[in-house]
Amino acid sequence: MAKKGGATDAGAGIGCLFLVAVVGWLAYGGYTWIDSIGWMSHRENSTITAKENWFVGETKACYSYPLDAEIARTMNKPAGSVVQDIYCDGGPEHRVEVTFWGQTEQPAVVWAAWNCTRQADSFACKQTGAAPAKP
Repeated sequence: MAKKGGATDAGAGIGCLFLVAVVGWLAYGGYTWIDSIGWMSHRENSTITAKENWFVGETKACYSYPLDAEIARTMNKPAGSVVQDIYCDGGPEHRVEVTFWGQTEQPAVVWAAWNCTRQADSFACKQTGAAPAKP
């Protein structure tokens, strides 16, 4: 017969706590990995350049630059955010909702490349690459 209270209950409690910690660690690592390969979407109000002749469904190659720490602080955004300003075709700037597929914070890059598709009332941008900052 098992004892109530005592060492066996304490061991089970510690084991349970350890299991919860491991599952949490794996979930966080999994989320980070899935986000890094572009499988997580992020919606942001961003500024994107778009000419009037960019029709719905059309995709264009675009790029962005990460915010440095000082500018990010004044904008109340995270340092390294690459989703504030998206440059596509030299057209006028538009402030719209953009769905990003890729990491939104990349402080270790010089620029990020995106394929952006115009939708009826927004844009969707999938990250296609980035230039790492030189060490």
